[in-house]
This record gives sequence, structure tokens and C-alpha cells, in this order.
Amino acid sequence: MLFCDLDGLKYVNDTYGHLAGDRLIRTAVDRVRAALRPADVLARIGGDEFVVLLEDLATADAAAVVAQRVLQEVAAPWQLDGHDQRLSMSIGVAVTDDPAAAGDALISHADAAMYRAKRAGPGRAEVFDSKVYAADRAASEARERFADDLRDALDAGRLEVHYQPVVHLTEHDPGGPAWGDPGLPHGGHPVHAVEALLRWRHPTRGLLVADDFIATAARSGLLPQPGAVGAAQRAGPACATGSGPGRPGARPRAGQRLCRRACSPPASSPRCRTRSPPAAPAPGGSPSRSPRATCSPTSTLRCRR
Repeated sequence: MLFCDLDGLKYVNDTYGHLAGDRLIRTAVDRVRAALRPADVLARIGGDEFVVLLEDLATADAAAVVAQRVLQEVAAPWQLDGHDQRLSMSIGVAVTDDPAAAGDALISHADAAMYRAKRAGPGRAEVFDSKVYAADRAASEARERFADDLRDALDAGRLEVHYQPVVHLTEHDPGGPAWGDPGLPHGGHPVHAVEALLRWRHPTRGLLVADDFIATAARSGLLPQPGAVGAAQRAGPACATGSGPGRPGARPRAGQRLCRRACSPPASSPRCRTRSPPAAPAPGGSPSRSPRATCSPTSTLRCRR
């Protein structure tokens, strides 16, 4: 059994229209048929999905040979609006020598192999392997459990804010401790600012940095999420009231690294401010700064560990 998925049909439909998409499907069908034997059965089971039933093969490897022949036949350029277009398929191969094997199970196995081929890139074929399939399924279930744990942590407000000091290596108070003394916090250098870093204390995996869970949050639609952004925003007031790290009496700036999705609300939204106006000067001191949030240009939250 071959399970074939046509790559790029949505792009053609969106770019050139559905009539062009229909031409693409008909072209693909003609090319798949050209790679098969007359007795082989080709059926369309979805918008861009096809199955091929191959019977009486000499060996199990022969099905993989047919799949490669289909890929080569399909890959030839075709004309669309005067331009050469490249066509490709992702193919999953499932083989059985048991005449009592259920057809639905064979299709399911070929489908699973096709998705593994698609993850590796367009124009590829994969043969179903029960051990690989079991490992993939276990990994998928683990990702789903991890996403559920993250959703629960966000709902319960269990994310933590950890502070990372930013020190001036070229500044020093002459009346202060010895320059660069390793026995003193930060070697005696003044704290210029602090960076608020989001952390998650997972019940079984321990303390996780943002890189460990932010991609899961993005895939699961949890960004922006009040639990995550709210935890980061609480870093600012903590520093402003003196409960955060820094020199006694000082009010260091607090920077937050937020991903682009967390900054997607309008500028008037309290979730993301590019810069806050300076606060009123302290008596006898210089103007202090309100906490500032900075947006990372990347699609993921980048944190120093």
C-alpha cells in the first residue's frame, strides 16, 4: 500500500486559484498512473491524498521501488501560466504478507509513514516500521502531556520570574569595595539593570528555562497567554519597590525578553510597552527609570541561562 500526499496544493490554490489546483491534481494522477502497472489500483481518498494498492509483489522491497518510481515520475516540471512548476509528493509505504490483514490498518500504517516522510521534507518516501511508529507515537503523547502540564501551570500562575543582574564592568565606586573582588557579589561591580527571566518549575522535570517550553507554548496556541506575560510583568514592580536584586537604595532597570507573539496586541495594551517614561526624580537623586520591556525580533523567547 502506498499513501501519497501531494505537496504544495494549498499554495497553488491560494496563489493561482482552484482551477489551477485542479489541473495540478489531474497532472499528478496521470503521472502516478504512468509509474504503476496496469493491475495496480489508484484511488483518491481526499483533496490531495491518494492510495495505491499493489498486489502480488515479488518482495516487500518492491513496494519501496515503486514509490521511488512514482516520485521520479511526479517530479518532472509542468507548465502553469507560462512558468515551470515543480511537483512533489510525500509517500508512505506499508507492506503485509498476511491475507487476513485489515485494510484500514494497512492504510493507517501507510498514512503514518507518509507523515514521517513529510516531516523529513517534500518528495520523500518512508516505509512503515512498527518500532519507529511506536517511538513516534510515544514522543507525540509525551509532547501532548507536556503541553497539558504547561497549560495547567499557566492557568494556575505557577511560572516564576528569576532575575539576572546586568553589571557595569567598566564602572566602580572609588569608596566602595575592592575592584573585581571575587569574594563580593558581581566582583564589586555596580548593578546597572536586571533581566527578568521566565522559569517553570515542572513537577517531574525540575526547573525549566524558557527555551525548554516556549516552543510548546507557541505550537499549542498559548502565546500570548496572561499567565506567562503577567508573570514577566510582575518583575517590574518587584524591582521598583526594592524587592528585586541590586544595590541598596538603587532602582535598577528591569528588562523583559518577550517573544513577538506576546507583543502582538496594540501598543495601548499593557502586555507590551517598548519604553515607559522616566519616573519622577528621587529627592536629591537622578531621575529613575520605570521598568522597560523589550521585544525580541525572533519568534521565540530568548533567555540567557
